[in-house]
Amino acid sequence: MITQLESTTSILITGGTGFVGSHLVQHLQNLGYNNIHVTTFSAHPDVVLKNLQADHVHTIDLTDPTATKALFEKVRPEFVYHLASLSAVGSSFDQVQTVVSNNLSLQISVLEAVRVVVPTARVLVISSGEVYGKSLQDGVPIAEKNLLKPVNPYAVSKAAQELLSLSYYYSYQLEIVVARPFNHIGEGQTDAFVVPAFAKQIVAVERGQQTEVRVGNLEKKRDFLDVQDVVAAYYLLMQHGVVGEVYNIASGTSISVRSMLTALTDQAECAIPIVQDESRLRVVDTDSITGDASKLRALGWKPTHDLLQTLARILKYWRNQ
Repeated sequence: MITQLESTTSILITGGTGFVGSHLVQHLQNLGYNNIHVTTFSAHPDVVLKNLQADHVHTIDLTDPTATKALFEKVRPEFVYHLASLSAVGSSFDQVQTVVSNNLSLQISVLEAVRVVVPTARVLVISSGEVYGKSLQDGVPIAEKNLLKPVNPYAVSKAAQELLSLSYYYSYQLEIVVARPFNHIGEGQTDAFVVPAFAKQIVAVERGQQTEVRVGNLEKKRDFLDVQDVVAAYYLLMQHGVVGEVYNIASGTSISVRSMLTALTDQAECAIPIVQDESRLRVVDTDSITGDASKLRALGWKPTHDLLQTLARILKYWRNQ
């Protein structure tokens, strides 16, 4: 249990009103932390965080270094969970300049604010398993030591964010730990991602709003985790991760997208016709992605959620929209 003094520790979560950020806020609140600040880019974020003071939600463009520095001076965070980024994987080729420029600019702003304002703060930088790209081998779990060979602009931007962060660790001895989460799912994820895209369409078919579920490549395999297991890993890394190190967050098992779709349609309230949509296929894709999270497991982490139950929660979420 955390102490009363620890519960007032100043925590900043960039992108805290997003899919993962909102789950992280809830996880930290459940642990007893009550001085949590979050950033949002939109004045009307998709997720309204419960039990968080209005003045702890900061609308800001993190690519603005002056505004970012001012925020850090106001909040004086002791722990920074840096989640903010444009995370469009499939569409990143359609907006290369925007994705790469935005993600690098906000990374520089945040790192500079930490360096200048709170150089002793502990920072968890969120990257992605996407950075491995062509280093991935079908069915072989990939470890942190493998080369980075990103295959899309989003993955390139995350690899660059990592390198920038580690350069600040090497040059300024900032307390930086890097996390590489693989695919994670749960309530609140947008339909720009494959599982919520399926769930949203299934609910639309149930309601008679469309006649079929349109899909892309169902044969690719991904290493899926429940978002709640991922945010638990984030907290563990913030507490016990070795600075300057990179940690995979993965189950170690890959599951076909077809299997995930079947598990969802098995829970549907009616028959669900499936139709392949060529527009949903990526320019470049990886057949199978499996992560080796041995380093993280050595710190005491392991996934605890059953994905069938996770999928049931996701369907319930979309039925409530």
